[in-house]
Amino acid sequence: QVRVERGEAGALVVAQLALSMLLLIGGGLLIRSMQELLHADLGVDRDHLVAVRVRTARSQYVGPRLARFRRDLADRVGRVPGVDAAAFADHGLFSGGASAYHVEVSGFVPQADSERLVSLDRVGPNFFRAIGARLIRGRDIDRRDLESGPPATVINETMAKQYFGIRDPLGATVKIGSATYTIVGVVRDFQSSNVRLKPHREMYIVFDNPNAGETGQAKLSVRVRGDPARFVAPIREAIEGLDGTLPVT
Repeated sequence: QVRVERGEAGALVVAQLALSMLLLIGGGLLIRSMQELLHADLGVDRDHLVAVRVRTARSQYVGPRLARFRRDLADRVGRVPGVDAAAFADHGLFSGGASAYHVEVSGFVPQADSERLVSLDRVGPNFFRAIGARLIRGRDIDRRDLESGPPATVINETMAKQYFGIRDPLGATVKIGSATYTIVGVVRDFQSSNVRLKPHREMYIVFDNPNAGETGQAKLSVRVRGDPARFVAPIREAIEGLDGTLPVT
């Protein structure tokens, strides 16, 4: 049997109360942080979005066959009743990946090498419509960019402000290596990787080169009417109808 003196017992109670208060405060801050994240403006229509990942590594889909598969996949999922748009991307939303490139922008003279660095994603037709992002100027990437014409790019508003200020960026060019892209649209900033970070310079080019970017998977963003959970099974069935051997998440 252990005797606890009155003074020691009082100190123990005070310590327990202090610890309880710390836990309550910590729990409250965690709940508040979660609520802020859940209600944060991501710049996309997340309430009507289904994110799909189809693994194509070690499959028959390589080179031009992979490019055709991605297009067929988006077309097939886009025909599911209640789906408004489906588009593929190299990285897409919250994939954990990103590609950074040094660019040359017409009319902009960088003061430091870091000012030339932008993030790049390769996307399919109607990508911004699919994720519910708002175009500020110009147009989305569309099918004409897959077929002919000069290579097109859409840039985000942070990139537009950095390189053009009050000038109109539409029709200007962005050069990466030997490739030159014409700006056809400006999209409102949206969070694609980390909701806690400030938006950075991003550009989006058409996903027409099957040998560029991530070739081991096809990532789809699917915009739906109603509860996204109701569309998981129909979307999976549509994909399996195209090829039932590929893992789908």
